[in-house]
Amino acid sequence: YLPSWVAALVLRSYLLNFAYWQMPHDDLRGRGQFLAQCFSWKEVVEAHEAQLERLLTWARERKVPVVAVLFPDLAAPEATGAWLEPARAVCARNGVQVVDVSTLVRGLAPEDLVVNANDSHPNERVHARVAEALAPLIVELEATLPAR
Repeated sequence: YLPSWVAALVLRSYLLNFAYWQMPHDDLRGRGQFLAQCFSWKEVVEAHEAQLERLLTWARERKVPVVAVLFPDLAAPEATGAWLEPARAVCARNGVQVVDVSTLVRGLAPEDLVVNANDSHPNERVHARVAEALAPLIVELEATLPAR
């Protein structure tokens, strides 16, 4: 981890941020281990589900259409797809359409999904697949909105 004053510089500079994510990070492995542990704790999963329920209630009360995009950990999509189950269940109970990125990337190697070996954010290939899956759902939802 970076000292706070260095982290502040990195966060405010595109060049430093880019350089930072080209270097190996042990914290990615630790993050995955921490998340795996969290999803094994009933209290954490229940709190997660409750937050999602509150968000969907807020949207429903305001007649805001919702499509959920559920991402596994792209560094290990097959192993972490089960982490999405609580969110899938909440969406199903609330009639929310879901784009499950696990299915969009099934069979692809993790290194073909992420920005680079040190940055597990989705790359352009994954974003393109998500956009293709979202486009018809957005058009469908737009048709249900009142005319402007």
